Formats: sequence, structure tokens, C-alpha cells
Amino acid sequence: GIRDSVASRGLGDVYKRQAYNRNFMINETIQETIDYLNSVANTNHKVENQTINALFQLMKEGYCFEDFKLVIDKKHSDWKGTIYEPYLRPKTLFGNKFIKYLYEQPRVTKNGLFKLASAVNQAKQFTWKLDNN
Repeated sequence: GIRDSVASRGLGDVYKRQAYNRNFMINETIQETIDYLNSVANTNHKVENQTINALFQLMKEGYCFEDFKLVIDKKHSDWKGTIYEPYLRPKTLFGNKFIKYLYEQPRVTKNGLFKLASAVNQAKQFTWKLDNN
């Protein structure tokens, strides 16, 4: 009777609250991802339906903001200053190559290679100075 009706209505409220919280978290993750992309790549992408659908599908598969952030960082490092820089966009990053991007090894850029060579030369000079003392 009345008790069952009240109990089921209370349970419905719990489910509504859980759904609201889940949707809020999903929306927050999507917005946070686009904000992060915009800050890293100095772009001005908006949250569009295609982006929402792509990120939502990836989240349903278990991926999270940290995964999205990693792909943004990797591809920004690989593509900044190249002909691929315009592809630092949600459609490309979170499309059908997302998993490939997530698990690929970071490429060594010319800038990174230069820094490595510079560090090796400094280490050689330091070692040479130690050997000649």
C-alpha cells in the first residue's frame, strides 16, 4: 500500500540522484578535457555533439580524463610546429585512432633530440674535466 509507494518513490529519487551525479561527472570530464586541449594547444575548441559522443563512448569503455590528457600531451609534443599541428582537435584525438595514440611510444622530436645531444655533450665535457684533473 502506502508504505510500498513511499519506499519505491524514495528509491526512484536515489536513482535520479545517482544518474544526475553520473551525468554531471561525465559532463565535467568532457569540459575539462576540451579546456585542457585548448590550454595546451592554444586553441579555442567548443564542446560539440561529435566530441561529446566520442568522449562518452571512450568513457563507457573505461577511459578517463588522465587518458585523454596523455593523448593530448603526446600528440601536442609530436605535432607542434609541424604540418600536423592543425589536427590537434577533438575529432582527430578522440576518434578511431585514440587507442593507438594512447599506447604508442612518444616520438623523439628534433627539439628533444637537440636537448639530449646537448646534455650528452655537457656530460662528456664534465667527465673529460674530471679525467684531466
